[in-house]
Amino acid sequence: MKIIPAPRKPGDQAETVEIVANPNRLARKALVIDSDYDRAATPAISRAERALEQVRRQHRAQLPAFLDRLTEHHAAWRTRPQARAARERLLHAAHDLRGCGADLGQPLIGRIAGSLSRLIGFVAKPRAALLDAHIAALRAAARPEAVAEDPVAQAVAQELEEKVAQAIAREPG
Repeated sequence: MKIIPAPRKPGDQAETVEIVANPNRLARKALVIDSDYDRAATPAISRAERALEQVRRQHRAQLPAFLDRLTEHHAAWRTRPQARAARERLLHAAHDLRGCGADLGQPLIGRIAGSLSRLIGFVAKPRAALLDAHIAALRAAARPEAVAEDPVAQAVAQELEEKVAQAIAREPG
C-alpha cells in the first residue's frame, strides 16, 4: 500500500491523503500487455474479423429483402408522389440500404443508396426518371456477378451523384 498526499483544495484545513492499494500490480500488467501486444492482439483481431464476416454473410442474405422493400416503397411513392408518408418510407429504405452497404462490404451499393438518400432528402420534387435510375443501378449493383470496381459501375455511380448534386443546387433556398 502506498500513501500519496492529495492536492489541497482551497479552504482545506487538514492535510488529506490518497491511498493507492498495490500500485505496482497495474504497472506489471501494463508491461506484460505492452511486451506481448502483438501476440495478444492477433487472436482478438482474428475473432473480430470472423465476427465481421459472419455479419456480412447475414446481411448479404438480407440484401434482396432490403431491395424489395426499397422497390415497394418506390412504387408507392410513384403512385402518390405528394404523400409525405410514402416519401419518408422511401427515404428510410434508401438510408437503411446505404448503411447496410458498408456492413455488406459493398461500397458501390452504399454509394448509390447514399446518392438516392440525398435526392429524396434534399429535393422537394425529385424527377421520377432519376429515382428510377437509382433503383435500377442498385438492382444491378446487388447482382452476384457485379463488381464494385468495374469502371462502368463507377461511372454510373458518379453520374447519378452529379445529377443529384445538380438537382439539389436547383432547389430554392
